[in-house]
Amino acid sequence: MQRQHLAFKHCSLRELLDALAALKPEHPALADTLDELALVTDELVSNLNKYADQQGQSAEVAMELELMPDRIECSLFDRGPAFNPFTAADPDLEQPLDERPIGGLGLFLFRQLVRNGRYISTPDGNCTRFTLPAYPLNETGSH
Repeated sequence: MQRQHLAFKHCSLRELLDALAALKPEHPALADTLDELALVTDELVSNLNKYADQQGQSAEVAMELELMPDRIECSLFDRGPAFNPFTAADPDLEQPLDERPIGGLGLFLFRQLVRNGRYISTPDGNCTRFTLPAYPLNETGSH
């Protein structure tokens, strides 16, 4: 597989998730990585929509992907409130589940899955960039 650049502009969460699912048949070696990308995209865009709604803003989202044999490079652009997902506090995983406050686990999972994460906020919007490593295929063609 050669490097492939894809761009999705002004998408809703559903459109992004559908677009990622549609890539799996043509990139079977990246199917698991695309599933992880869908998971983290859901988390990031859901948080963005939640906080944009709270501030009376609209969350315009665009995504750029570079698909490579060993990884997916992702840039998620938005015009919502500034929020760096890499600096959010980790949840207290030692606390009993029924006593733990709601929230934080999705961003914790995001940070565990991605590599090379970086975030920038400018007056024109925000960009969250990260890499998801691909899992090597074994001799049977599965992960």
